[in-house]
Amino acid sequence: PDVLDATEAEILELLVSHPELTPGAIRSFDPYMFRSDNLRYIFEFLSEFVNQGEEISFDQLLLKIDDPILKFVLVQAEENAKNKESTVQLTPTARLESLIEKFQREIRDGEERETIRKLRNNEVNADEEMILLQELLEQQRLDRGLSD
Repeated sequence: PDVLDATEAEILELLVSHPELTPGAIRSFDPYMFRSDNLRYIFEFLSEFVNQGEEISFDQLLLKIDDPILKFVLVQAEENAKNKESTVQLTPTARLESLIEKFQREIRDGEERETIRKLRNNEVNADEEMILLQELLEQQRLDRGLSD
């Protein structure tokens, strides 16, 4: 079964409970970043709403989607969002920004792992190695809030 991880579930919960955040989410997330096919499909429907300038609402999304599994995922996300509503401390916008940062960090971490793998396996020449090492160092500085 196609299960959303905790981060993906939170993204979907946030969008069904605060559809006004959808345009920002569409600009910030590449649907191919998501592990869940279901979230990717739902995100594509949301993108259509945004691109066509249509009003986005949970009800409109349910009407547009025919797949019963996707409808179930949406209903479950809405119920989870309602259950969490009273315990969430961040504003919806702050939550979205936090999720965007988390995904960007995951991408950077993956790129960093790939760079380190290339360096360890000697897959680059000396000039490329120097450039990659400088990029790694710069990214580490940025991640730690350090400047030159």
